[in-house]
Amino acid sequence: MKTEYELRPKELAEVEKAIRQDKRAEVRQRALVIRLLHLGYKPEDIAQQQMVSIPTIYNWHRNWRKDGVEGLANKPRKGR
Repeated sequence: MKTEYELRPKELAEVEKAIRQDKRAEVRQRALVIRLLHLGYKPEDIAQQQMVSIPTIYNWHRNWRKDGVEGLANKPRKGR
């Protein structure tokens, strides 16, 4: 049975490459979360391990589905 978190082989390769090679620390962390979801870990357990909220895990997953690895990067902020 496919779950909503299961990745296709190409997606998994993209996530693993981001974990190993992306220069942005937040992208590496968030890609790891996507991989852990794929491996069957519960969002609640991942949130506790990564010290973030459960909604944050869901947001990262939604951003991944929408924009791939670039969706995991911090967005530019307005202001100084």
